[in-house]
Amino acid sequence: MASCGSADGVMKNRKLKINTILAQVQQLTDETETETEKWKSRVNKLVRGVKKLQTEETKLVTKTSELRSSKKGIVRLFMFGRAMAKLLYDRDSNSTSTKDDDDIDPILVHDLNVYAQLSLNAYNKKHSSKYVLVEVARAFRSLPITHVHSLYLMFTAKLDDDDDDAKTFQTEMRFGWEYISVVFVDTVDPRIIISHTAI
Repeated sequence: MASCGSADGVMKNRKLKINTILAQVQQLTDETETETEKWKSRVNKLVRGVKKLQTEETKLVTKTSELRSSKKGIVRLFMFGRAMAKLLYDRDSNSTSTKDDDDIDPILVHDLNVYAQLSLNAYNKKHSSKYVLVEVARAFRSLPITHVHSLYLMFTAKLDDDDDDAKTFQTEMRFGWEYISVVFVDTVDPRIIISHTAI
C-alpha cells in the first residue's frame, strides 16, 4: 500500500507542477495579449497620424497648385509645394531707387555674364549667328539634387552688325562635379519672364 500512496503523491506532485506551469502559461498569455493590444493601439494611433498628415499635405499641395496656376504667364519653379529654385539676381529689382549700386555683387554679375556668354556661344554655333551679349536680366539657381544643380538665366543680346532692339534669351545650364552643360538656350517673348515672386 505504501507504494500506492507514493504513486498518488507523485501524481499529485505532478498535477501540481502541471497546474503551476499551466497557470504561468496562462499568465504569460494574458500579459502578451495585453502588451499586444497596447502595441496594436500604438501602431493604429501612428497610422492615423500619418494618414492625417498625408491628407493635410495633399490639401496643401492642391491649394498651392491652384493658387499658382491661377496666375497665367508666369513660370513657376516649384515641386510638391516647395520652392525648387532661388532668385540670385534680378536686374529690375536691383536697379530700383531704394537700392544702391553698392548692393549689387559685381562678382556675381560677372559670373552670370560669363555663363550667359557660354550659352550665347552655344546658340550662335547651333544657329550660325553672331549675337552679342547685352546684359543679364534675371538668374535663378535650383536647389542642389545629388550634387547637381541648374542655373536659369534670362538675358538680352543683339546681332553684332544690327542696331535693332535686343532679343531676350532664356537658358538652362547644368552644373555637376566635373562639367557645365547648356541644357537649352533659345529666344523668348520678353513679356513672359520668370517672376521672382514665384520663389
